[in-house]
Amino acid sequence: MQPHKLKTVVVLTLLLLAFFITVNGQTRFRDVVFPDVTRQDDIVYSIVENNNGNLDTLKFDFYSPEGDTVPERPLLIAIHGGGFMTGSRKDELIEAFSINMALRGYAVASISYRLATLGTGQLFPDFEQAINDAVIDSREAVRFFRANAQEYGIDTSKIVSGGHSAGAITALNHSLLPELPDDASESEHPYAISAVLSFSGAIGDTLLLQTASIPVFSAHETGDTVVPYGVGHPFSIPLLPPMYGSAVIHEALDELNIDNKLLTYEGRGHGLEGHWEEIVNEASLFLYNLFNGSTSIASTRNVRNLSSNSVKDQRSMQINLRNNLGSGNYYDLRGRRVNRTNTPNRIHGAGAYLRVEPSHK
Repeated sequence: MQPHKLKTVVVLTLLLLAFFITVNGQTRFRDVVFPDVTRQDDIVYSIVENNNGNLDTLKFDFYSPEGDTVPERPLLIAIHGGGFMTGSRKDELIEAFSINMALRGYAVASISYRLATLGTGQLFPDFEQAINDAVIDSREAVRFFRANAQEYGIDTSKIVSGGHSAGAITALNHSLLPELPDDASESEHPYAISAVLSFSGAIGDTLLLQTASIPVFSAHETGDTVVPYGVGHPFSIPLLPPMYGSAVIHEALDELNIDNKLLTYEGRGHGLEGHWEEIVNEASLFLYNLFNGSTSIASTRNVRNLSSNSVKDQRSMQINLRNNLGSGNYYDLRGRRVNRTNTPNRIHGAGAYLRVEPSHK
């Protein structure tokens, strides 16, 4: 290649890289940087049997930044609420959230999942089964996008699941529940995700938190009467099994040194009305900080003699350990030591780490 042509390629590459990072002075993935989104509706990702023995055709609506030229983007699986009995991927709240995140540069898939129905004489559906069905469906959606990553422009190392109410419960259990009986798939693609966005969410068993590994962003009102902020019964009905909300999850993740953030709002609402602008801005910042600077490199033998404290702000040296689980000490994004004996999924779960190899004399 001629020198002047090489220079032109370098300049164009640098300009393109700068566009990836900022648009009109705003920061991609953190701020709204695109004027509009492209939307594709009603795309089938799975056909599965529901609790009535009939087949459900599960679809998603796909949102992406209009005119975006980035070949691979983080994917957000957006999951609607509705108590596992009602709701739609086209609900106003989930549509607005999906559009807002796409305007920031994310690819967003707002998915449908199986909804429970009441049998004869039932006052309430089998919520455990309903949650399991929703989780299986959300995991299948992740598998779908891993299998079709190139078509949809997905960075498969950055897949996030999130939603409101039942959607948040599904997203949390997606990452926490073990393999389910009906989870088996012939697909070679895993359903692992990198983070959870939980808006008015909860779980049904605190034992699940003992093996938690995924960063979680939460927002919740303290007096929520539908899904408890702390410990309580869903819909405030004592007949239903207790659930453990955002406050409990936040405390447990803090004890496990897992990256998480909780926005707490005083009030008895469930829909987080009046707070969504702040919530979406803070959730985007959380993901941006989690993912920003992640890079894969083959070796870090030149990085030595760093203490935990000195690691905290070394953003340029964050290493994605997706395929790089070598020797040495590991520190998370906050400079906290991670036990190397943890499972690879635990290490991969929080995204980027710095590996510090022992010095050799």
